[in-house]
Amino acid sequence: MTSSASINPRWFAPELLQQTAPASTHSDVWSFGMVCLEILSGHQPFNNISRDIVVMREIDNGKIPERPGRVVGLNDGVWSLMRKCWTKKPEARPSIKEVKEKLLEIRGMPNSFGGN
Repeated sequence: MTSSASINPRWFAPELLQQTAPASTHSDVWSFGMVCLEILSGHQPFNNISRDIVVMREIDNGKIPERPGRVVGLNDGVWSLMRKCWTKKPEARPSIKEVKEKLLEIRGMPNSFGGN
């Protein structure tokens, strides 16, 4: 790893990397999307880029990870949701409640967990 132990740009929202906003639920949703990508693909975000400084530059330029090839569980609905999590403007990202509801919808399950 070429970044410090406390900061890894592969999971950090752009506003955190640019230090233009504090950590928030918006930045958490960005990171959640990156964790989903890692879990589903088995590779860290931007796995085609070896140096973290280059990843930072890519994110700063508005780039998001490329969709991996055929991956079990990564259908168009999940990929679309992940891309929404990576919206550049933090306020435009879905809330975690919206993410949960969309995942349940994608799986064909009713929202049986109540209002939370």
